[in-house]
Amino acid sequence: MIKSRIRYFIGYFISLFLLSTGKVFNIVNRALNGEMILSIYFHNPSKETINNLIQWLQKKGFHFISAEELIEILKKKKKFPKGAVYMSIDDGWRKNLSNVFATFSEPKIPITLFATIEPIVNNSGFWWSYIDMGIKKGLKIPKKEILKSIDNEERIKILGNLTSSFTILDEAISMMNLKDLANERNITIGSHTYSHPILRCCNENDMQFEIGESKKMLEKMLNNTIKYFAYPNGRHSKREMDCVESNGYEAAFGTDPDYIMKDANINIFNIPRFEISDDVSMNENICRMTGVWYSLNLSKRDNA
Repeated sequence: MIKSRIRYFIGYFISLFLLSTGKVFNIVNRALNGEMILSIYFHNPSKETINNLIQWLQKKGFHFISAEELIEILKKKKKFPKGAVYMSIDDGWRKNLSNVFATFSEPKIPITLFATIEPIVNNSGFWWSYIDMGIKKGLKIPKKEILKSIDNEERIKILGNLTSSFTILDEAISMMNLKDLANERNITIGSHTYSHPILRCCNENDMQFEIGESKKMLEKMLNNTIKYFAYPNGRHSKREMDCVESNGYEAAFGTDPDYIMKDANINIFNIPRFEISDDVSMNENICRMTGVWYSLNLSKRDNA
């Protein structure tokens, strides 16, 4: 708790400094002049965070584009826009329903939900929540950051022991929620794998399942074509990008903090995104979504 408060205030004062340099103002002007598109993503933000960021962007003159519009722009099928923002959200937390999607419903602001299937169909928690809970219970298990770097089969064994010991219920949206969201014209559903493993730690069969079968499952559940994919934690290599393409996705999103520039050759299977943190100040998130936060190499992936 103390560490998080210290981190909050450090980020707040760094962001004040960045705002005072005029870098944010410069990026806003360049985006509004059509030099770049801002691509941002969330995980489990508060309603206040969402409302404040949307209002800030709208007051500055930005408008929001869908995943389909973005891909048409990247494929040069549509003119590069002025003041465009692409927004997406990863995982599918239950609190997203009231904190995010209710806000986006009127007006119909486009957003992509990259859904992790396992906790949705099982009405359970995300795997890292089991790790956090196990540590709180005093169990001797590796921290989640360690589990993100080990062989995926070993991670599954550790999780199996935890899930047989206790249960986390309804942390993710339900299947009915997912179907309702898929019927909203402003919401695009994409895959974020079946169980949210680190794909680089998966063997070939597990990778194919997480990428390919997750697409098929979502398409069967929603009776709709799933076109887009987001890499868990953003960690991937050419192997994973090739797998995404071979399984029929049209595009994939990573977590490389970079701009979508007008004249850049963006790999549509590794589209960059700026992360909006769930627990930092408004000023810091302004610096994040305009990219200036990452210009200081302060953080790459906080919550992915």
